[in-house]
Amino acid sequence: MNLKIRIGFNPGFRTLYSGLQLKQFIDIGDKYDYDSIWLSDRFIGDDPLLEPTIALSLIAAYSTKLKFGTSVLALPLRNPVILAKQLATLDYLSNGRLLPAFGLGQHDPIQYKACGVDIKTRGSRANESIRLIRRLWTEEKVTHQGSFFSVEGVSLLPKPCQKPAPAIWIGGRSKAAQRRTGMLGDGWLTSQTTPNEISAGIRFISSIAKSHNRNIDPNHIGTTMGFYISKRPLRDLPTQWSTPNERTDISPMEYTAIGTVDQIATKIKVFIKAGASKFVVRPLGRSEEHLDQLSLFGQEIIPIFHK
Repeated sequence: MNLKIRIGFNPGFRTLYSGLQLKQFIDIGDKYDYDSIWLSDRFIGDDPLLEPTIALSLIAAYSTKLKFGTSVLALPLRNPVILAKQLATLDYLSNGRLLPAFGLGQHDPIQYKACGVDIKTRGSRANESIRLIRRLWTEEKVTHQGSFFSVEGVSLLPKPCQKPAPAIWIGGRSKAAQRRTGMLGDGWLTSQTTPNEISAGIRFISSIAKSHNRNIDPNHIGTTMGFYISKRPLRDLPTQWSTPNERTDISPMEYTAIGTVDQIATKIKVFIKAGASKFVVRPLGRSEEHLDQLSLFGQEIIPIFHK
């Protein structure tokens, strides 16, 4: 089948932006026809990340066409009833532009302890939350008795604009995340992943989905990708461009796009051949370069793929 290629962007892990600065990123997204904008999630830590469910409301107001998502939301740290209400409100107010992607968050005992959640339960807690959120979005009244959450005769209104509900993407590179996608998710958003790993992941997800009498839309396979456009070819990723939790088993050059416009476009095509159709690109380099890098990407590379 012909995949529908769409490219969104993440402003950057270490970019601290005010509302006005965030609007600059949104304006670039609108101007250059990016598909979507994505915000990362971390409650505590050294990186100055905005709380995404609140920051996304600003994006919904500033733009009338950009979709917006979470890359990815730390689901076990949140109450699923409250989160279902927040996300339904965002989707309702934005006329269906929400792209929810859920993960387990960083394997950080300090963060889990700060949020009052046992890190040992994060996988099972996430699974139960996904099921409950989807029911709250689609059913008139929900009664649920689970290991972590209990509701009786609960109605959540207004429902999300997207029908029957927003597609829930599962974030993560691990086998557990892939298994969760096949069992419960509507799509897979991976990161720091090579083309070969994406192809293998798709096969594994498909096998899990089939064993649960489910299907994952081939158009619902995405990857985040760091990029830097240079006027000259670059062979190596400079150490100052490293990102949080960088892989140590392989070179970052295997899952990033660094170099000239032609080199980056070629790299994206390799990922498309592997089965990815949705991309969340993230500018590397110094934070003061990020706006220019996203503008250049929008001018030179977006038109190649958004036909």
